[in-house]
Amino acid sequence: MIGIEERDTQSGIHVFRIHYTADPMKRSVEWQDEAARGMVGGRTGKAWRREMEIDWTVASGLPVYAEEYVRDIHVAKQPIEYDPSLVVYRGWDFGNTPACVWAQMDSLSRLLFIRELVTWDGRGPQRSSNIEAMMPLVTAISSAEFPGAHFIDYADPAGWSRSQTDGKSCVDIMTAYLSATQGYADIRPGPMSWSARNNAMTRALTRMVSGAAALQISPTCSMLVEGFEGAYKFKEKGQSGLYTGDPEKNAWSHPMDGAHYVVGALFTPHSDDPVDDAPHYEYYERSPNRSGAYY
Repeated sequence: MIGIEERDTQSGIHVFRIHYTADPMKRSVEWQDEAARGMVGGRTGKAWRREMEIDWTVASGLPVYAEEYVRDIHVAKQPIEYDPSLVVYRGWDFGNTPACVWAQMDSLSRLLFIRELVTWDGRGPQRSSNIEAMMPLVTAISSAEFPGAHFIDYADPAGWSRSQTDGKSCVDIMTAYLSATQGYADIRPGPMSWSARNNAMTRALTRMVSGAAALQISPTCSMLVEGFEGAYKFKEKGQSGLYTGDPEKNAWSHPMDGAHYVVGALFTPHSDDPVDDAPHYEYYERSPNRSGAYY
């Protein structure tokens, strides 16, 4: 139904999101303009987005993808289903609140984010975890929801750094666990530089393929959706209204970084790809087979 969204959170809460457009009388531009009268910025301002678009993430800060992301274009209308014929990409971010995302590239070279797992959702006190605790959860989800899949993992390059206590890295732990549970481990570093990842994400968000966005998110990925809608934002310098060029580290930055490693790997031109601003890149037109190779 228009204006009503229903979903279950990871903690088991059943949520109804009721938008003003649920009322047919409030769907016209004329009604919206009248309702926005007196709000700073009108229908494009923060007040409108926070009060009328149920976008609480705009209360403060500067969203990283405010210009590129459009909910109606980038969030699928229905949960995105797993395609057993395609490789599954997992994006990993480490640290005290690790996160993982699952995605597939469809036959039209559109990247579809299907699933997410976070160890802290930003509500209440921070909940710390680690990669050892994360691995059983990820493999259980992968086995139950992506049966028979071939997985390629893109991870934070920092995950190759070895601990000063036991000499193991996050990737060492991942490799051992995945080898034991799924029989192999194919772990690759995502792009190291923020600039490369950001450029790739911008490229993915602004590209259309056969009338649809080249990057689409399942509505079940609530943290990614909230991140793109403004919870993933640039760091403010004090309360000056000025911002750094780096995103703020918060609960949403971890699944967003996991998504960045996948997007950065799949939407960054390589040395043999075009590097100009032409609207068509060869690598967008190639599809990965189950081994992850492109044809």
